[in-house]
Amino acid sequence: MGLRAQGLAWVLGLSLGLGGLGFAALTLHLQRSLDELETTVLRRDAQRLQAGLMDLLAQRRRTAQEWSHWSEMRAYVEAPAGSPFPQSNLTPAAIAASQLTGLAVLNLSGEPLKLLRAPGELRLDWDALLDPGSSMGRRLRQPAPPKGECGLAAAPGGLLVICQMPILDTETKLPAAGVLITADWVNAERLRTLSQVLALNFEVTLQGGEASKGQAVNIPGMATPAYLTAGAAAHHLDWTLPDLVGEPVALVHLDWPRELRTQTHVVLRGAQAVVLAMAVGLALAFLVIIDRRLVVRLTRLRRHLHELREAENWSARLPVEGQDELSNLAREGNHLLGRIDVLVQNLAQLSSTDALTGLANRRAFDSALPAAVSRCHRSRQPLSLAMVDVDHFKRFNDTYGHAAGDRALQVLSAALRSAARRAGDVPARLGGEEFVLLMEGTAQAEGAACAARLQRWLSEQAHGPGEPLAEAMTVSVGLVSLLPDETPEALLQRADEALYRAKANGRNRIESDA
Repeated sequence: MGLRAQGLAWVLGLSLGLGGLGFAALTLHLQRSLDELETTVLRRDAQRLQAGLMDLLAQRRRTAQEWSHWSEMRAYVEAPAGSPFPQSNLTPAAIAASQLTGLAVLNLSGEPLKLLRAPGELRLDWDALLDPGSSMGRRLRQPAPPKGECGLAAAPGGLLVICQMPILDTETKLPAAGVLITADWVNAERLRTLSQVLALNFEVTLQGGEASKGQAVNIPGMATPAYLTAGAAAHHLDWTLPDLVGEPVALVHLDWPRELRTQTHVVLRGAQAVVLAMAVGLALAFLVIIDRRLVVRLTRLRRHLHELREAENWSARLPVEGQDELSNLAREGNHLLGRIDVLVQNLAQLSSTDALTGLANRRAFDSALPAAVSRCHRSRQPLSLAMVDVDHFKRFNDTYGHAAGDRALQVLSAALRSAARRAGDVPARLGGEEFVLLMEGTAQAEGAACAARLQRWLSEQAHGPGEPLAEAMTVSVGLVSLLPDETPEALLQRADEALYRAKANGRNRIESDA
């Protein structure tokens, strides 16, 4: 957490902590005074829910009336034999268009003439619903009331809205000729929509669950008693719904968030806003002080460090302002940067220098050669490359020992440095006893003279007391000059071939491409 955030957190914490004591006392007082209001609102919401459930029946009733008030339907019921009406109008697609689950047409004797289910509907069982052995089946096979009736019914697949309507002519002038029954599931989607419209959290289950054994509550307009179970966060209210024959068929369970708590929170939010505004004001004032004296300078210091890190410029230094703790921090940072600069330079030197001889290593040479070739191509300057290899170095090591071999290679490296006369000449050790001398701006003749100086210098050195180095170690040299448009790889390949010729022609000699 940054300094700004810490300052805000401390001031806000202290302010809100003190205000919390006052909020607790206020909350207790409001909880005691709003109990009666809470009970009143609960009864009102239960009435709204009961009305919403009954409205589901009313919606299905309107759809059932549209089907039952149909002269062609009435004519079909009176004379079903040979009538084309069912094939044209009583189809699964037709009832699906009316958003019905099922439709049954019965004559006045209660005998089914047509039983339909919506496409894909497998749960609806008309035989079970119209079973004469059940009270619901006997009720549905009876003639419908003059104005029809809608209610609930339990079915193996769930809870149904059943409407029983008399089949009349379109103008409702003739007596009923039969009974039309529509069925529609009380599915979760419709109940969820009703819950959203009423803003109430409830569920309806088939009678099988038991109503809570809480306090009985009298709710006006509700035929069955309701039972209230009080809770700390929500009240729970249960009551039953009757089916079409008056038997309990479903249980309504209403989870009702306590209005008291909501009202308390509304009141407290006003007080909280005042305390919060004071806390924010104090925090902002404190933040300005911290920001001016500390955070801005720390941010600037961090930005400088970030820039140095991105640029890897370890030789730069942080600005030092004043004589306080941040200034001391900047001084310590500069000390660390100085140490890092030295270490980086040492690492760079180690990464490009051969540890035994002190010459450039293969990595440094591979970087220097393409750059030198590119410069010479642009400036049309000559470039010579001498590849040097110790003759019979294995035999030399076997004769004098590896320590003497290492000293001999160090002598050879000194000879290469002596032969390199120009500032741009690069002597390097490629590996083992193989060395190279890159001479930028040097023509073939000058390169040959340089190689001769190398051999001459080497012959004058002493490997040990009274033991001339020339008698113990000689070198072969392959010398080439850069050709127009030649690549570094091709130049190095020609130097290697020249060195091979020097060895093949007797060693201790210089072979060139001239």
